[in-house]
Amino acid sequence: MKIIRKISDFLKNRSECKTSILLENGVLNYYEDSNLKHSFLMKDVLEIFAFKRDLGTVDLICIGFRVDSDGSFNEIDEEMKGYKTALEELPDYFNGINTEWFSDVAFPAF
Repeated sequence: MKIIRKISDFLKNRSECKTSILLENGVLNYYEDSNLKHSFLMKDVLEIFAFKRDLGTVDLICIGFRVDSDGSFNEIDEEMKGYKTALEELPDYFNGINTEWFSDVAFPAF
């Protein structure tokens, strides 16, 4: 019964996620409850990479943006409001970006 409660709590917390993103004028902004929490410039991105997180019952597709040489990165994920729009706009900022990456990351599941 503990595992069911943990899954239920996790899903409840994910559905309450209020993080949204907006890619505009070369800046990726992160908002929580309509408050700007973080941003970075697309021109500062050193590397973009796609990955998935195994959340137990589902996978979460994510995009990482490395802006520092120390290995840290910012990420967006498919649960964030504005994710799809941001993905559609990435080729405007990064010439030659692979737009057919999704199946390479998503499959096989788990």
